[in-house]
Amino acid sequence: MATAIKPQVPELISRTGRVKLIQAAEEHDAASAVLRCHPITRKHLHFLPAECSVDDIRQLRESRAANEACHEFNVLWCEKDGETKYIGSTMVFHIDIAQRSCETGILISPDVHRTGVATDTFYTLFAYVFEVLEMHRVYLKTDAGNEGMRGWLENVAGARLEMQEKEAWVDLRVEGGGAYTDVVGYAILEWEWTGRVKEVLEKRLGL
Repeated sequence: MATAIKPQVPELISRTGRVKLIQAAEEHDAASAVLRCHPITRKHLHFLPAECSVDDIRQLRESRAANEACHEFNVLWCEKDGETKYIGSTMVFHIDIAQRSCETGILISPDVHRTGVATDTFYTLFAYVFEVLEMHRVYLKTDAGNEGMRGWLENVAGARLEMQEKEAWVDLRVEGGGAYTDVVGYAILEWEWTGRVKEVLEKRLGL
């Protein structure tokens, strides 16, 4: 069993070849700032601010890079001509080597919603979590009212609902403060990944 967190892998390429995950870099800070405060992004992530500068993203990226328990990736769409385009970000965080557990999150541009990119990204990320970082458990949290994400976790990935948190995330949409969002948490275990989830997502991706 590993006794220290493994260094972040700089690049992950999905098995479909459509998506590439690279270590978060300055060249995508501007696009990341736009996505982070996009109204559709904030629809179910109410703790995100209405405004976000490139400098805000730079500081966030640098703080995450300095934290060995957080592996942040930018998600790139791979064109057939070899060009790539920033379409989002994802990360593995709260990595606990003693308990072999972690949490993941994802932000995908509304331009590519319902294209299978999220499934492609999560498949690549889960393979990294379980097969490279050798985690036993991965958590995923979302707004209790996010029916799209909850539907994917339950009906596609077959993730297990494990927690319900009342007023867990601050809601910055409400002026004056004092508002919060209910959150639900799902989990996938390594034996569930190898025994069921991996194959389900591969079929979904046509692999």
